[in-house]
Amino acid sequence: MKKLFLLFLLGFGLISLSACDFIQDILDVEPTSEQIIIEDTIQAQMMETRTHIRATNIGVQVDLFNNIAGRFERMAGTSRGSGVIFAFQDGHYYALTNFHVIDPQEYARASYMVMPGYSEEGFDAEVIFYDESKDLAILTFEAPEGLFPLMDVTTREFRPLGEEEFVLAVGNPSALTSLVTFGEFIRLARVADVDFPVILHSALIFPGNSGGALTDLEGHLVGINTWTSRTDDERNLAVPLSEVLAFIRAFDEGLLP
Repeated sequence: MKKLFLLFLLGFGLISLSACDFIQDILDVEPTSEQIIIEDTIQAQMMETRTHIRATNIGVQVDLFNNIAGRFERMAGTSRGSGVIFAFQDGHYYALTNFHVIDPQEYARASYMVMPGYSEEGFDAEVIFYDESKDLAILTFEAPEGLFPLMDVTTREFRPLGEEEFVLAVGNPSALTSLVTFGEFIRLARVADVDFPVILHSALIFPGNSGGALTDLEGHLVGINTWTSRTDDERNLAVPLSEVLAFIRAFDEGLLP
């Protein structure tokens, strides 16, 4: 009787292994030509978008000074961040960044320089408008028309991000320039000290990315990245496009197409 039972178990095991091999064969099938075409199309779109958003990206350098014995002396509080060029008017480019990037704090003086992504030259810049509650600011700098491309900031105004939609983030973390990361929209989230929902996404951002663009797969602006949530819960967050456009319109609607 024991022999019959053992033979039964052996036979059952062989059948189970065969079934597992059959299932694995199904799972290991080659992707269809349609799947390959879709993946290649997405990759090609991402490469094109990456090139464009790098070209609209700027590095923002802030030098802070205190008045010591009647002279301005540069302090150790120099900060760096990112921004995005979105308009050109009367010989000047206009760029978005975070308020916490340009914040002069309690210093006597602050000076600003921007370094566009594909330029070896820096440009003196001026902060012309900001809203601390939205953590947004506008910088302007003088340069020839057509020298830098502009970010599209209005296409996604009435088309909110969809569930798990692909997003790209660009910025200048540490010593890197115009680093692009890739992820997906997770949800709108509430964070401390902010009176509107912010974008929570999975595209990695780091210190130095603050003020950089968050775009959709086609390179249209959907938000401005802000690395810190002002709590211990550090996440990949962005100011949503609706708040960005309201901020620009509060300054000058003529800057929008």
